[in-house]
Amino acid sequence: MDLKVKRINTPSCDKKDCNKTALYKFTDARPIEVNISYSNESETTSSYEVVTLGYSCEHCVEDVNKMLKESYKK
Repeated sequence: MDLKVKRINTPSCDKKDCNKTALYKFTDARPIEVNISYSNESETTSSYEVVTLGYSCEHCVEDVNKMLKESYKK
């Protein structure tokens, strides 16, 4: 057996001055175009890609949520 060990990158809370380990991940979906090819035909369709906006510890969830909503207002 060839057992390998890899380090896990654990994100930290995104709130300023908080370096605790994040337990929550904030995500959103953004539209992307996908090209699909069949033999001689080509088609473009829409799909969605999940993007990570930020991370939070258990104590900063509301603050990070508010910060992200302000940052990503449309």
